[in-house]
Amino acid sequence: MTWTAKYWQPHEFTCDRPESPCDCGLTEVHPELIKRADQIREQMGVPLLCNSGVRCPEKNKKAGGMPRSLHLSAPELGAALDLTIARRSIRTPLNVARLALTVESVCRDMDIGMGLYRWGVHFDVRGLLGMPPARWVAPGFPWSDQE
Repeated sequence: MTWTAKYWQPHEFTCDRPESPCDCGLTEVHPELIKRADQIREQMGVPLLCNSGVRCPEKNKKAGGMPRSLHLSAPELGAALDLTIARRSIRTPLNVARLALTVESVCRDMDIGMGLYRWGVHFDVRGLLGMPPARWVAPGFPWSDQE
């Protein structure tokens, strides 16, 4: 795959990263994720981090991922990213919510899955895989228990 991202490097989305070593060799994520992650970073105007891109089954289990997680390569291609704001000092619930709204805005033309977490946002390209869209707020997010 040809890498065309402005703000991201290929190693940021791989299973084997310095902060989380793995020897599975999985490196590829869906090209639409790369495109959308770049647009999200552009609109946010602040550096972002990818907490998790493609995962092997062992890494997915260690991360507490679902058995059929879209982070898993299928085949050899991850379909989900977990993004967060790079600077901890501005990684507030309000800015994480802003990140979620930016993901929604950038991906409004396609069916995605998106989860809001205390640490950031999960998003995936499930619609490109023939799956329906999904949204969730994880327990522990400051507003998850309010209606």
